[in-house]
Formats: sequence, structure tokens, C-alpha cells
Amino acid sequence: MFGLFRKRNEVEAFWAWFEKNAGRITKAVNRQDQKVIIHELGDRIGKAAPGVMHEIGRFDANTVELILSADGMRSNIPGVLALSRAAPRLEGFLFTAFRRRWSKPGLGIYDAHIGMEDLRYVAEDGGDGRLDLTLYLRGDWDERERNMIGFLMLDQALGEYDVMTGLGRVDIEPAGAVVQGKPFAGLMAEFDAFRAETVH
Repeated sequence: MFGLFRKRNEVEAFWAWFEKNAGRITKAVNRQDQKVIIHELGDRIGKAAPGVMHEIGRFDANTVELILSADGMRSNIPGVLALSRAAPRLEGFLFTAFRRRWSKPGLGIYDAHIGMEDLRYVAEDGGDGRLDLTLYLRGDWDERERNMIGFLMLDQALGEYDVMTGLGRVDIEPAGAVVQGKPFAGLMAEFDAFRAETVH
């Protein structure tokens, strides 16, 4: 019980600090002051909800967006939810739980551009309400790079929360000379149709 109260107090303390420093944070975003928007803000978030990561930047000309991320770890979901549910209504700010879907997923990495045309997939019912995936990635990447690229593209295509809760086994393989699987652009619709049948 005391642990729950302590966590709640730390979350409340974070948002009290954020409201007090909102003007300073906005200025730091405008001038890309890494000391404030990365290190100081990250330390404060980590104290309130260990394991939770963040991204902060301009949503539009009048709004700063703070995205709270579980960093791909299901164990961090409660921390993201605790922080986001306690977020104040603050003019000029948008608070978002988990990285959202992108309309056109894509990455710039190691001077290369990765787009949806570089990935294909095979999806199977995992039998536990989640979808198992095999991704095939074009390009000369080692295993670590393939996994990093694959999961970043999945986060963009499906959104962070759905990747963590809606996918089971995920294998990311190099694309061979023989075309395998379906175009990555179709994954979102197939995933949503699968979830509609399994989560209710």
C-alpha cells in the first residue's frame, strides 16, 4: 500500500514540476537545449516512473508534444499509463501515451533510407490472441541492425502499444533472391482485422 502511495506521490511531484517549468521547457524545445529536454526531463520522468522514456518536440506551431514511451518493454506499460492519466491540461502542450502510428513509416539510418517497399511480411495467428510475424528486410544488414530496423518500422506502422500487446513472435530475416511474403504496406489493415476478431 505504501509503495502505491509513494509512486502516486512521485507522479504528482513530476507533473507539479512540469507545470512550474512549462515556460522553460517550451523555450528549451525551441532552442533544442538537450540539457533540459533530454537529460533533466528524462531524469524527472525516470524518478516518477522508472523505465519510461520520452520524446519531446513541436506538434505544431503552437503546441509542444511530450510522448511517453515504454521503450518496447511491456513491464513499463503501467508506468506510462500512470504518468499519462495524471497529466494536467496545460495550454500549449499535448501529452501522448506511447509512440503513435505513422501514416508513412520510414527511417533514415546509416546514410540509407528504409521505406515500406524494403519490407515484406508473413503473418500467422499465434493462438494466444496475438499475431506472429516474420519480416523480410532488403539490404546488407547484420542481425542487430535488422532487428533494430524491423522493430522501429513496426512501431511506426502499428504504434508502440499494439506492437507490445498485439504481436507475439517476431522474426526479422534478410530478404532473399526469391520474393517472400506480402508487401509491408498491407500489414496495418491485416493486423487491425485480426485484432478486431480477437480482442473483444
